[in-house]
Amino acid sequence: MKKTVLAVLFFLTSMCVSTAQADIIFSSSGTDPLAGGDVTVQVGQSSSVFVWVSTAPAQTMTGISFNVLSSLPAIASGISHTVQNPGPRWSTVQAGAVNTSGNLLNNHRAFYLPGLTNGTGFSTGGLNNFVLHSELKFTANTIGTTNLTFTPTNAGISFLGVGGNQWNNVVKGTGSINAVPEPAAAMVLLVGATGWLVSRRRRS
Repeated sequence: MKKTVLAVLFFLTSMCVSTAQADIIFSSSGTDPLAGGDVTVQVGQSSSVFVWVSTAPAQTMTGISFNVLSSLPAIASGISHTVQNPGPRWSTVQAGAVNTSGNLLNNHRAFYLPGLTNGTGFSTGGLNNFVLHSELKFTANTIGTTNLTFTPTNAGISFLGVGGNQWNNVVKGTGSINAVPEPAAAMVLLVGATGWLVSRRRRS
């Protein structure tokens, strides 16, 4: 009897668990979604992190929105956020604002209304098949590493034929910006460290 009850509970629990309908990830590359979401850049220089999206088979994403939160905002400042192929995919695009409301990117939204406005959204045919969604450009301000995460807006994520905000049914990747010293600054640090070691050895 006890085994039967446990089996029923397991079945009911598994029925309540939603499978991923899409993935949203960061990548250091605009051509390779699986290059990794960690970007290394010299202080004072600009670079980009790219957002890639995939969907489960037979799923069409009709709307996407997100913020990009930086764990240490002083490390890098956003320059711009550019959405790829906005015309074919979306009828309305709000790129979002950089360095606003505590986010590196704040309140980005893109969507279309099936049957009412033109758009294809995303339908990649599988969670391992990614398409490029956008490019977030930034400048490294000071040495250090800041972690990047996607956080929700009130617009959510939507799929064709699926009701409600599907944010929690989308797997979100993480990334980071690693700001390193400029070569000249690194050389000064190296010379200084070498001089300190030489001086210490002479004293001893």
